[in-house]
This record gives sequence, structure tokens and C-alpha cells, in this order.
Amino acid sequence: MIFGELIIQKYFKGQSLLILWDLWELIISETPLLIVGDDPTECSHAVLILLSLISPLKTLSDFRPYITIYDPDIKEFQYKSKQKAIGNIILGVSNPYLVTYLGQMPAVLHFDRGHFIEKKF
Repeated sequence: MIFGELIIQKYFKGQSLLILWDLWELIISETPLLIVGDDPTECSHAVLILLSLISPLKTLSDFRPYITIYDPDIKEFQYKSKQKAIGNIILGVSNPYLVTYLGQMPAVLHFDRGHFIEKKF
């Protein structure tokens, strides 16, 4: 993958830059991560930026920069999430319903208008 067009400072500003180390640890350890943003562009860029942090290493995680309620795999993710067997996955969503629907993700990163506002590790 080529990450040259991704700008970390656009989505991780101010204090949120301080959590990049924690996010790097989550990505390198392949901890399931749900990224919640205001729009698909924000979610997609955040997922790809986090993957760029471990470059040139590659992850075996299933990463979906943006997933919708209509995605055919969403029911499987929801079932595995409730069973706490979600596996190595990084999902980007903008629909607040999906946060509730996916339930018990071990790590959730919320963005609000392009800024990080909450974390759960």
C-alpha cells in the first residue's frame, strides 16, 4: 500500500497526537478496533493512517476502511462481537447505530468533527 497522500495531522490534532503510540500498539498487536467518524472519508483515512503507522510491516488483520449496515459481513461481525470472538479486525464506521450493533469491541476510537474525542482500551 502507498500512504503518501495521507496526512496524519489532518485527523489527529493537538492532544490526539499523544495517543498515536497507544494506537500503534493496538495495530501492531492486532487488537480489534472500531473507528467511528462523522463521514466515510474521515473513517477511511483514519483506518489507513493507523495502518501506515506500522509500515513497512504488514498486518494480518482484516481491515475495512469503511463499512455500512448493508455490508454482507456485518451480521457475522455482530455475532462474533457478541461472542467476544471478533478476531483481528479494524473497522471504520460513520453510522452511530453500528457502534451499538457491533457491541463489545475491545477498542473504540471516536472522532468528532475531525478530532479524536474518546478512547476505550
